[in-house]
Amino acid sequence: MKKLLLGAFIAAMSSGVAMAGGFLICDDIPTQTDLIAGRHIDAGDVVVASDGTFLYVTILTENGWVLTETHVAVGDTQADIPQNKAGCPQNGLFPYSSKHNGATMHVVAIPLNSFNHDGTITIAVHAVVQKIEGSRRVTETAWGQGNSFRCRNWAMTLEHTIADCF
Repeated sequence: MKKLLLGAFIAAMSSGVAMAGGFLICDDIPTQTDLIAGRHIDAGDVVVASDGTFLYVTILTENGWVLTETHVAVGDTQADIPQNKAGCPQNGLFPYSSKHNGATMHVVAIPLNSFNHDGTITIAVHAVVQKIEGSRRVTETAWGQGNSFRCRNWAMTLEHTIADCF
């Protein structure tokens, strides 16, 4: 199903307008990156787009992974993401946090006027994902793939350019 959603994004983009989870999107091209679990496992994707009023961060899982928690923070630069003194992100302080019971998709709608930005923004997407393997439940933390924080953990941020909407 995830590939169909992303395929619909691309098909609709040729007309300059797309729908994501029922939201009208006017970006030329949504930003898409992998959702990386346990430092090296592709557990799904993160898709970011906007409609001139809201930024939509869509977290999708695949290959049997499901969401149990999501945490999203956004700002003009990586310095705007909640961090401790060592420069590591504090996902417990991310303003858009949710608990899930095995969801495979979650959309966060963030008002564009709720944070300062110059057109290119930085987004931190953290999730807790689970998968059943045989008789055991595997739990991993996951990050939207992108630029590393300057600390000892593997947390990352991604960048998105907000397009002008007509």
